[in-house]
Amino acid sequence: DGTVYHYGREDHINKITPDGTASQIALPAGTVWLSALNSTPDGHILMNIAVDNGDDTYSNTLARINQAGEIETYYSHVQVGGEDAIVGYSMTMDEDGNTWVGTYPDVEHADILPLLTKISPSGVVTRYDNPDGKIAINLMAAPNGEIWYKTFDGLFAKLNPSTGVTKSYKLLTPASEELLGSDAAGFNANIGYYTPNAIMDSTGNIWISDSFVNRILKISANNT
Repeated sequence: DGTVYHYGREDHINKITPDGTASQIALPAGTVWLSALNSTPDGHILMNIAVDNGDDTYSNTLARINQAGEIETYYSHVQVGGEDAIVGYSMTMDEDGNTWVGTYPDVEHADILPLLTKISPSGVVTRYDNPDGKIAINLMAAPNGEIWYKTFDGLFAKLNPSTGVTKSYKLLTPASEELLGSDAAGFNANIGYYTPNAIMDSTGNIWISDSFVNRILKISANNT
């Protein structure tokens, strides 16, 4: 409905309605940080937060804003580090109600690769590998069930959850010398590394802003 939600590293989320009315929604008591805040096409406002339990443990928590405008938790797990962590920069929800998070390990478990993590409505956690082992961001759930994302290292990819198969788009359209200048002859940019944003429209097309060479790229729903 055009309402904007913003997290400013405090104990609340700022809400601004289309008519300019501003209000605050309190985060759960003990919240240490909010690492992801995202909306879904059907209007869910999702967040990934860490909560201090007060006993030297932290809970990785998934929450959403309900119709009453309050934050409700729908998944929580005491983080014991590394591969058990459910924390990431980006998240989305598919049409079946599964939450997807581009998770990464904590600093004490840097040898564990970042993963795509699915949390079912009943709380079952499933992990999927990233093709280049980098943190997945810009998660988007397509109408056909595929999960699209980009990584910190410039990879665009889609995962078919039914088969577990990932298709990647490392080099989309080669950047031309005319766009980049003579010093870049023969150079192919990894598109994702220079893209601050990517969005999916209602039919499943992916639109990518390539700020490196000032262009917009489109991957259609039929992958062309």
